Amino acid sequence: MQRLADRVAVVTGAAQGIGLAISERFVAVGADVLVCGLEGAPAAEAARSIDPAGARARAHGGDVGKKATAIALVDAAVGAFGSLDILVNNAGITHAAEFLDLDEADFDRVLAVNLKSMFLCGQAAARRMVAQ
Repeated sequence: MQRLADRVAVVTGAAQGIGLAISERFVAVGADVLVCGLEGAPAAEAARSIDPAGARARAHGGDVGKKATAIALVDAAVGAFGSLDILVNNAGITHAAEFLDLDEADFDRVLAVNLKSMFLCGQAAARRMVAQ
């Protein structure tokens, strides 16, 4: 079944776990997928595991808590596949520490990935979708 034929998806946090499973399923039902992870090498390995030929799954590495990365993800998807139809904001992290021991920088990093990235990636993707 090719329910998502001719659709292009960006999946953040897709180098492993739930994001990887989502990416695999999207390709299985016909979508092209940009597999996004913090580090480029694990994202590339994940994309190759989904599509060894590299025709339907490509990789992009970067910190989704940064505006430049969010824009680059959209640009990479459009550059690779010609459009963008679906965004899955899956990236998320935790930082286990006792409340009194948690550093402000660690707290900020969790907020950047778990909250700010949703806004940044969503806004970048929506700008492209409106333009399409």
